[in-house]
Amino acid sequence: MRRFILWGLFLFIIATLSACQTATPETATQRPVSPTPTILPTNTLVPPSPTPSITPTIATPTATPTVVIEPTATRTLIPTITPAPTIPPSSRSLDLTLVAHTGGAATGLALADNGRLAYLTVGPRLLLYDVADRRNPQLRWQSEPFAQPFVTLVKEGEYIFGRLPDRWVVWQISTTTPIMVWESQPEAAKTSAYFYVPLADKLYLRAGIESWLVFDSRSPQFPLATVTQAGNIQPVSGGLIIEQRTAEGYDLLFAEGQTLPANVVSQMSFTGSRQIIAIHEPYLYVSATNVQNSDGLVINFADFAQPDLLSDELPLYFSATVHDNWLITIYGDRAVYNIAEDPASPVLLASIEYDPMIGYQPLHWQGDQLLLLSQFGDAGYVGVDLELLNLDDVLNPEQQRQYRLPALRTTAVERFEDTLFVLQNAQLTMLDIVDFEEIQELGRVEMAGPTSRSLLTNANVFIAAHNYNYFARLIPAQLSEWPGEVTQIPISAGHGYYLHDDILVLVSDGGVEFHDLNTNEVNSLQFNELFAQGGWVRQFVFWQEYLYALDHMALAVLDMTDPINPVLVTNYEKTSREGWWNNIVINDSVAFIAGTEGITVLNLSNPVELAEVGFIYTGEYIGNLHVVGTALYGGQHNFLVFDISDPAQAQLVKTIGTPLNGHQFEDFLIGTIDGDIAVFDVADPLNPKLVKEVSIGTRGYIMGIRHNQLYVGSNAGIYVFEISPAD
Repeated sequence: MRRFILWGLFLFIIATLSACQTATPETATQRPVSPTPTILPTNTLVPPSPTPSITPTIATPTATPTVVIEPTATRTLIPTITPAPTIPPSSRSLDLTLVAHTGGAATGLALADNGRLAYLTVGPRLLLYDVADRRNPQLRWQSEPFAQPFVTLVKEGEYIFGRLPDRWVVWQISTTTPIMVWESQPEAAKTSAYFYVPLADKLYLRAGIESWLVFDSRSPQFPLATVTQAGNIQPVSGGLIIEQRTAEGYDLLFAEGQTLPANVVSQMSFTGSRQIIAIHEPYLYVSATNVQNSDGLVINFADFAQPDLLSDELPLYFSATVHDNWLITIYGDRAVYNIAEDPASPVLLASIEYDPMIGYQPLHWQGDQLLLLSQFGDAGYVGVDLELLNLDDVLNPEQQRQYRLPALRTTAVERFEDTLFVLQNAQLTMLDIVDFEEIQELGRVEMAGPTSRSLLTNANVFIAAHNYNYFARLIPAQLSEWPGEVTQIPISAGHGYYLHDDILVLVSDGGVEFHDLNTNEVNSLQFNELFAQGGWVRQFVFWQEYLYALDHMALAVLDMTDPINPVLVTNYEKTSREGWWNNIVINDSVAFIAGTEGITVLNLSNPVELAEVGFIYTGEYIGNLHVVGTALYGGQHNFLVFDISDPAQAQLVKTIGTPLNGHQFEDFLIGTIDGDIAVFDVADPLNPKLVKEVSIGTRGYIMGIRHNQLYVGSNAGIYVFEISPAD
């Protein structure tokens, strides 16, 4: 009898506890901005447990559902599957045919002797501009794109020499169409800053890390010889000075004569690396680093057979120029030395300090005035100036700033008579320098530039060129018009950008700007209006008239009914267990948000009050999310495949070993692997198969797919490929 009473009492206690249980663990915090309507109930979240899967429970429907999280003492990483040695083959594939290209970083500039023609290397192309009318330059011709982007461009006589990372291409100059007369075989890809040295009727062209090709400049259809184990080469009266690369270090070789191979008559050995920065014959001024007790060298080569090391205790300098009996060194400041009495012991006369400075380049002397190209600033902003250094009074040099260039990386500068041509990675500027003190801009050529961040729309290609302070560019999408007209929109160096119809959404200094590209109307929201903790937008996603702005700690939802005047609907803040957020993808009414600890799954059925329905714990950074059917792809160091047929119970089913972020085309996913274009067969979404890889010679990323055309952005510009089934 006692046993029955005890059992009855025990069952009564259990039933009472079950009926009274109301405590809930930590929930995600939200800031509703508008009245909250009734929401349909959603599945509650059960975070990772020691078992590989996430087991959901169903909450009792109420007027305002509560997201319930059952905490566990420990979380177990979802087990990964050891990647197979190779990705399974597929009998299906796609052909990618290059049909158009535009833009790219401008790297090389050469002017024809008459000053009317300007040759530019932009991305993988050679371009010819008629610049006779400086105020209205015209594009006359452009080559077909090469397999790799150009590194630099030089001119000698009637020939143009274009340097690719692994070869040289030679054109004969023409007023209409340059004629390609020679292309070298692939050489070593690595190069140094010195590419081209003229000497009498010979040309030395860099052909690798320690090789030079030698041409007859009068007819450079084929090389005469190859100089090996050579670093930097400098021409001087009577011969060459060559830096020889050896296993032990570097040797300076003093070679004389015009025949090949040059006769080595003397050799001076040093450790460390060095660069000849100025020549005041018969003296060399050499900037040397990692040389014991020395930063700079002075060498007298009056007698090639017996060159003398005069000094090894000069201050380190970035660059230098010699004028009359002055040595002007440039490194963090501008210093003027007297070298008239003893070139081996320059006497400091005066110095101008300026901080912060990034780099200088001496351009041209005019009397006692030196025109410098200077870059200044910090990691947030870099400015570019043409700076005038007046040395009328050597003891009191005067610093003058005359002309500020756009903050773009300067790649080449050429002068023709009184016109200075300044090539930057996205434009060519022509300046009148009749008077150094009154520099005036004559004309400008705008180019698409590099495309590290780009957007694709139905009407236009929108390019956000990665420069020091970022410029956005709009280029007509009609391939026959490329490169077409380029316009600029200055923006801040932020992370987020999005194009919705004709509304450009950009991260600004203090918040998010909304630009109407038709009316030029601009509206903005401050970060503290979007996020409770005043964050910084990392990504925008548009879904069902709502714009979702992702910060590393929150997700803001904006009603875009009036796109130039969006209204904040809600702000969903992540829980502490999710790490930093960085990437979001939306599929139907479910959002997957990648972070440093795993993937958060949100129900977006009601944008006013979002509900978390799952969390995939990975314990490591996850990014580059993409949904194909019932599969979610993502990963930083690996290509991870998750089964999301039930988002609340997402499971990792495959690890391929290569990260991928792409766009879907029919039953294929096109993305990039280490910058190369990769095509995956995703007819079976949970078992993707790599079927093709295409290289564009630089790191690319997929901008998007429109109709049957694939748009790929890169530092070498935008490539357009026609997509067709493989035979």
